[in-house]
Amino acid sequence: MSIQHTLGWKDNTPFSAEFDDIYFHPTQGLAESRYVFLDGNKLAQRFKDAAHFTIAELGFGTGLNLLASWELIRATAPEHARLHYIAFEAYPLPHEALLQAVSHWPEMATLAHELFAKLGVLDAGIHRIHAQQLSLTLVIGDARQWLPQLSLKADAWFLDGFAPAKNPQMWENEVLHHVARCTAPAGTLATFSAAGHVRQGLAGAGFDVQKIKGFGNKRHMITATKSSESIAKKTPQTIAIIGAGLAGCSTAHALAERGLQVTLYESREIANGASGNPAGALYPPLHKQWSPAMQFYWDALAYMYRQLPLWKLQGLGFDFECRGMLKLPTQENQMALWPSLPETLGLPSHRLEWHENRGALFIPQSCWVDVRGLCVALSSHPNITLKTSHPCDRLPQGFDAVILANASAAKTFFSALPLHWNRGQLSYLAPDTQPIPKPVISHKGYGIFTHDKTVIGATYDRHNESTQLREKDHIENIETSCHYAPLIFSPDAKIIGGRASLRSVTPDRMPIIGQIESGIFISAGHGSRGLLSAPFGAEILADLIFDTPCPATISSLKLLSPERFM
Repeated sequence: MSIQHTLGWKDNTPFSAEFDDIYFHPTQGLAESRYVFLDGNKLAQRFKDAAHFTIAELGFGTGLNLLASWELIRATAPEHARLHYIAFEAYPLPHEALLQAVSHWPEMATLAHELFAKLGVLDAGIHRIHAQQLSLTLVIGDARQWLPQLSLKADAWFLDGFAPAKNPQMWENEVLHHVARCTAPAGTLATFSAAGHVRQGLAGAGFDVQKIKGFGNKRHMITATKSSESIAKKTPQTIAIIGAGLAGCSTAHALAERGLQVTLYESREIANGASGNPAGALYPPLHKQWSPAMQFYWDALAYMYRQLPLWKLQGLGFDFECRGMLKLPTQENQMALWPSLPETLGLPSHRLEWHENRGALFIPQSCWVDVRGLCVALSSHPNITLKTSHPCDRLPQGFDAVILANASAAKTFFSALPLHWNRGQLSYLAPDTQPIPKPVISHKGYGIFTHDKTVIGATYDRHNESTQLREKDHIENIETSCHYAPLIFSPDAKIIGGRASLRSVTPDRMPIIGQIESGIFISAGHGSRGLLSAPFGAEILADLIFDTPCPATISSLKLLSPERFM
């Protein structure tokens, strides 16, 4: 999934060998960006009254257009305003090249360092990060493959691919029709190009096209406006969420960060189910071939790997460590298949690698997290009102939208949902006598080495909904750990406690995330990988509620939609 790009430099300006073109004007790139894209879309005026604004871009390049837009909304919009910026890039530049490219403009240095440091390595797929007044969704891959899945309504589009003569695929009529389909009523578009076939393509797609004076010595450029006949969707302002587990708390936090007022209802205490575990692991599925389900979970892993330290920097108090995960084989055929699996799946070594000396796969970005602590931290946002010990047998009234995040109890309201409970028990072992940081160990169960105990488990019981601890389950956890990792776990290990809880699962083992009917959404059935799917699912729901479903949403909608069961 990594993408190679031949990058050169001319007078300290990045140059693409693939397209035989420079990324921006050698001396006036920032001024050109502001003139063509910001002024061309009249953003300074439009930002003044904006609470939420969505920009979509074809051709992320050096990120200069994003930095200019982010700088402008921070300078002109209300403090609570938020910019959702969605960009497509087939050939991402490495972190060092991004910083070198924008070093032309020292005034952008602070924003550039803050943003690009969060991006990390950009391989193919979805990358979602947040910063002050900004949510960035960066899609690495061919825009022509992603655009048909897109259903957002962008307020403004930047068409900034390489010149039509050098990159004609980016300017095909089919691409322009998808751009028009994904533009809000009265939404705008700007591009440096004034090519006749681009003007004709945009006009044929439903834009009112204007050819205006170009930047500097360039004679012309294009701006365009979408018809305003249809009515734009109104964004809800008040949200009720039923269920204060990880799905509910992460969704509440995602919406609160976007300025909405959220009331979070819980029939008992916060994180009383499986979300109350003291440690959970981020581990995506591994199969012989890449699949939409793997794409969803591996995108979720990339999101959480970035987001956990950012939440920590924001002062949220919870414990976690990113030491990676060793995935031990549990079947004979895995030993033959796994050494070549990273190459087969197209995953670079910073995401998956084979450790010959350990006879295991290693997932470097895997982490363990204090799940209950994360729930408490996420729900502490000032825009969230938490109501525990509150009856949750009826839908709350007086809200613009309601989200069901109460696991299998969501069937109380929609009985057709095929959610059911699976019991799981964890066992706590005495702290490791050698407190050396260790990766998570995964086999048929897992082992997590926290600061004050080792957590092993979990059992999987489809026919029992008791949350009482059982000695036989402790024994099962010990025996399973010793069988698959005899050099790490001992049958004489001292059990110092444990916890039993119920997971909510679906028949296809994928969560249910999406809209059930007008004003009612759901995030449930996260099963044993909820630490990945629930926070990433919160981003998906936020996109849907704000009518900006980007590829992070669209690529997963059919996979996750409640309609698949109803």
